[in-house]
Amino acid sequence: MSGMASRADSKLPLAACAVCESTDWKHIPHGGRKESAMKRKMSDGESKKKQVKKRQKRKTRKTVSKKVDEIAEDPAFRAIVELAKSLHAIYRQSYELIRPIVNDACKNPQTVDEDELEHLFDQVLDMSCTDYGMRLFTKLCNAFRSRYPECVAAYIKINDELYGEDNEGESTDVSR
Repeated sequence: MSGMASRADSKLPLAACAVCESTDWKHIPHGGRKESAMKRKMSDGESKKKQVKKRQKRKTRKTVSKKVDEIAEDPAFRAIVELAKSLHAIYRQSYELIRPIVNDACKNPQTVDEDELEHLFDQVLDMSCTDYGMRLFTKLCNAFRSRYPECVAAYIKINDELYGEDNEGESTDVSR
């Protein structure tokens, strides 16, 4: 042993540890048998958990898909869907008819008296459960808030009572 130089006396560069990049000759390298086995267990456990979650998601999707298919086949559900489609078509036709009238009234607010405004609000209020109806309602509010503030405030209150939860994404804020 005396003829061999120790590793510390050697002039050869030491290999750096792959994990912490240490070049100390006393350093115990990472990735030994114990540590590698622990890493494998952890990664196997994590991948098993992911696989279980994926299976559960697939199973849930299949169950939901079956239930949706069952509901879609139900004649009562089909009737409700048809009613909703026809109601949407009626709202759309109503919007197409009332939009030019509202636009004219908003361009010339001086020509509109309070009774006409109330009549317009009544018509627009019927469809303000839709996003396009809500835009018309807001446009009317903005155009007439200074001329008829009590009327506008009353219809905003009515709209909020009727559709407050439904129109959370839409704004009835007329402070612009």
